[in-house]
Formats: sequence, C-alpha cells, structure tokens
Amino acid sequence: MDEVLAALQIAPQESDYVIVVDTSLSMKAENRYTTVVTALESTLEELQPTDHVALITFDDGARVAYQGDRGADPQAILDTLPAEPSGDQTDIGAGLELGLTQLERPDAHAVGALVLVTDGDLDAKPDSPFAEPTSAGWADLKQRAAALDTAELATYALELNTETDAALMTGVFPQTQEIPVGQFAEVLSDLRTELLAFQAKQQVDADLAAGSLSAQFDAAEPLGPGTHEATLRLTSAYAKLPTHLTNLTIERAGTAPVVAEGLPPEVVLAPGETIDLPVTLTVGDWSGAGSELRLAATIGTAWADVLTIDLRTPVELKLESAPLTLAAEPAPSPTPSVESQPSPSPQPVEDTAVEDPEPRGFGLLPWLVLAAVAVLALAFLLFRSRTRLEGSLTILRDGQLVQELLLTGRSVPLAPPPGTGGPSGTVSGISGKAEQVLVKAALPGEKPIKAKLNDGDSVRLGDYELLYTGTRSRVLAKIT
Repeated sequence: MDEVLAALQIAPQESDYVIVVDTSLSMKAENRYTTVVTALESTLEELQPTDHVALITFDDGARVAYQGDRGADPQAILDTLPAEPSGDQTDIGAGLELGLTQLERPDAHAVGALVLVTDGDLDAKPDSPFAEPTSAGWADLKQRAAALDTAELATYALELNTETDAALMTGVFPQTQEIPVGQFAEVLSDLRTELLAFQAKQQVDADLAAGSLSAQFDAAEPLGPGTHEATLRLTSAYAKLPTHLTNLTIERAGTAPVVAEGLPPEVVLAPGETIDLPVTLTVGDWSGAGSELRLAATIGTAWADVLTIDLRTPVELKLESAPLTLAAEPAPSPTPSVESQPSPSPQPVEDTAVEDPEPRGFGLLPWLVLAAVAVLALAFLLFRSRTRLEGSLTILRDGQLVQELLLTGRSVPLAPPPGTGGPSGTVSGISGKAEQVLVKAALPGEKPIKAKLNDGDSVRLGDYELLYTGTRSRVLAKIT
C-alpha cells in the first residue's frame, strides 16, 4: 500500500472526519457500541492535530457531540460521547443531515471522510422529515450533497448487523462504499488510511477506465508463405498502473500454418511505456481464405492485491491487439511425371573427365531440413493447442449457483456480475496439461488463492466454492 501511495504521490493532508454514530438501544447488543468507541479511539490517535473532527450521535434525533480540531488530547473527544446508547428510535436521515452541515462549513477542508455507523433499520418519528425513504427530507439531502465538491470526499456506510438500512446513504452519496458487519471495526479504526486509499482509488479507477495495452505488428501486410522477421510493439496507455504480460502467444484466426518464435515469457511495462519485441514468423503454404494473427496474453499488475483488497477495486485490464493479415499464394502446379517429360536432346560427350561439383544425393539435404522444420512446427502447434482452456468454472455460495464461466482461449478474467459480490481474478490454461486450469482469485478481506484444478476439482475462497468441470464431463452430464 505504501508503494502504491508513493507512486501516486498521495500523502496525508489536513482533512475533515465526520463520524455519525447510532446510539439507539439496539447498539448495546453484542457490545456493538463498545466496539465502535474502541475503534474510534484508534482512529483519533492516528489523525493529525490539525484535522477537523465532528462526532454526531443519532437515535430519536441527532446531536453534535464534538466539533473542532483533533488537538492534542483525543481522549477528550471520546469523552463527549454518551456513556451508553439509550435512544428508542433510529433516525438515520437526521444524523446524515448534521453530517452534511459539517461538510458545508466555509472552512471545510478539500479532503474528507463521512462515515455512517448503524446496526438497525430506519425507525424515525412520524413527524421526522426522514420518516420514510420516500420522504421529502431525503431528496433535500441528495440535492445538498450534489452541491458539495465530493471529488475528494470518501463516504462509508458501516453495517453493525447483517440487515440494516445503512444503504440509504447511497441515495444521498451514490459513491458510498458499503462495509459489511465483518469489516466495520477494521475500517473505522484505520480511517486515516482508508481516506488515503480512497484518494488512490479515485486515480486508479479513472486509469482503469481510460487505459489499455495495445499490440501492433510492424510487418508489411499481407504476409505470404515464408519466414519473416517482424517487430511486435507493445504500448501501455495506463498513466498510473504498472502492468505485465505473461503467457504471450500468437493466436491465429483462419487455417494458415504459422510458427512464432522470440516471444519472452514475461514483459513488464511501466505506465506509458512502449517496448519493441523482435519476433520471427514462419508461415507455411496453404490455400483458402486469408488468416489473421493477434497477440494473446495474460495481463496483470504488481498492484493487484492492493487494488482488490485495500482499495476494493476490481482489476479488469484490457489488451487491444491489431491483426496482422496473412494471404495465401496459389498452390504450385503438379510436377510432370517422368513419362510425360520430353526426352533431353543428345549432348556431345567430351573425352576429358569432369569432376562432379557436389556428391550425388546432396540435393536431398534441403528437403530433409524442411521436413524436420515441419515436424517441429507441427509438434509446437500441437503442444500450444493443449494450453487452450476448455470446460467451465462454476462459482457456488452455500451450494447455490452464483456464476458459471465458459472457458475459451488462453485466459478468462474472473469478475463478479455487475451489482453483486464474488471472487475476481483470472482462469488460465496450463502448458501441456489437458483439462487442467490455474485459478487465481481474491475476495475483499480474504487472502488471495492460487490453485491448479483438474476436471472435477474445486477450491474454497471465503464463502465461495470454485468448481472446474472439463469439456468431457460437461458433455457426459448433458447426455445423462
């Protein structure tokens, strides 16, 4: 994380921290309120003395417990909180309204965080402007939030129970990150680092959306049969992210027999860097429609763990490969048989013996060399073809189907469907291994996994099970 922050030139600066805490009676359950106060103690210890802090409590209404600089005594700020929760209701909107008021101050800092902490559903008095999610007060909050400069404002909804209305905050601040019950204490206790991570996420998300890797051959087109020296130019249009390519291969569309040599096992590109790779393309004779060549590779970044775990950002890197066109040449005419060839004209024979310039049978050597090359090329193509993915990867949670990926090509990105949670990563073929895949996957808050799966094998990641099924098993399952 420190390396990512340094690369993005992100450092702590004077910031606003507005923390809105539920003090309804339900917060007594499972020591939730005590856990929140303990986490806040860690947060205040980490802040700078000149950071602005606002502690707001809400139950049947909302109150400002503390507002001002953190100062030299964080404990004095904690002492302003109620000793224990005692409210009969949970007016979430009232708490957010006071939080917004803090951010609307004329002297508010450019960078800040607004945190909502609750364990319950919306339960406000009937005369509250926020009594229902459809009440006019919520529309007013949304309008006020939109008027803020939120480019550097991180917003979090921390859930202290499995079912809460913390998500109502997303209706006011659409970019709010919802933090589940199992992670709320970690996020709250290290809020300063979370704000730095948010600033990094802003840059990284923009870079992921706008950037890509491109691959372009400089060879003349179209290429015919023969051996050609070419340059493959790789360019990173990512302005922030370092990237790398592995499992580089030249994929073919069409029937042209092609062997590519010279591709390295890995290429590392700094942001904005261009690298030229010399490659040798050997194109065999064929007839029929034209073919195309493109670069295929597994794309990754050294920041992957930080992005998926610390920044909670799915990594979806793009490779755009321009095609190289191959054109077939007409097949040579059949060589006439010996019987159909005209007899050579008689030549005068000289008495002087003439030494044969090369031994008989030497003309057979080039054909032997070509045959050896063809055998090696065929073996190479057969070997490479075994690395292509087959079958499917099924993702289950508590025995229920979450997602099924059909596996094709060399590598398939693993990403949860939009609007849902789940593992992210890649599924790759393994050289020379039929119906075996390499799965790399991660979940926010979980240790990433890396596993080789044979047909029928599975691996667990948190609450999820990732099951690989080969093509043969899928077909048999459909038959039976």
